[in-house]
This record gives sequence, C-alpha cells and structure tokens, in this order.
Amino acid sequence: MTMNRLFLWLLAVTYAAFGLLFVLAPEVLAQAFTGASPQTPSGLIDMRATYGGLNLAAGVAMALCALRTGYLQAGIALGAIMTAGLAVGRSYGMLMDGQANSYMVIFLAIEIATIGIAGLLLRSSPETT
Repeated sequence: MTMNRLFLWLLAVTYAAFGLLFVLAPEVLAQAFTGASPQTPSGLIDMRATYGGLNLAAGVAMALCALRTGYLQAGIALGAIMTAGLAVGRSYGMLMDGQANSYMVIFLAIEIATIGIAGLLLRSSPETT
C-alpha cells in the first residue's frame, strides 16, 4: 500500500467514524469536547446533520477515492481542503471567542499536521499514484 493510499484511508476512516459517532450520539460528544450540548431538538438535528452527516459523507467520498488509484490525489485534496476549513474556522473561533479548551488546541494541532502531510504528499507524488 502506498503512502498516499494509507494516508487517504486514515483520513477516510477518521472522518467517517467521527461523523457516525456524531449522528448516533451528538449530545455525548458535544458535552465531552465543548462542555455543552444543544438544548433543543432542532439543535441536535442540526448537529447530527452538520457534524455527523457531512463528515460521514466526506469519509465515504475519501474511501471511494482510496479504492481507485486514479482518484488518490483528488481524495487527498478533498481531505486537505476539508481539514483546512476546520482549522481556519477553529483558529478564527479561538481568536474571536477567547480561551479554548485542550480538545480545541489538540484538534487544531492535528488539523495543521494533517494539512502539512497532505500538502507534502500532493507535491511529491505523480498525479496517478
């Protein structure tokens, strides 16, 4: 298994697992990661859709890309772009909203590392690997 494929599978599984967990138990995860959870049915529905469904769909899309050699670069790019979006939003939140808990700092560090690795893989690999 190539480094590109391995990395893409790691992204796919991470996004899909995170998404599935948020579909199934948004209150538990929100409370654990942020110290609060939505207090209305609509808040929970939106959390299931946004944190759950969107991440699950991204994970499935990345997994499909990992299955086809011709789509590895696109899958890694998708993962990098989505992770960059998370990092930008999280960084902006930290600047605007004040002190972040340790989960937010750890997530940001992982996001930055993921973007860096994805960038290196995209630069160093031919388009067809």
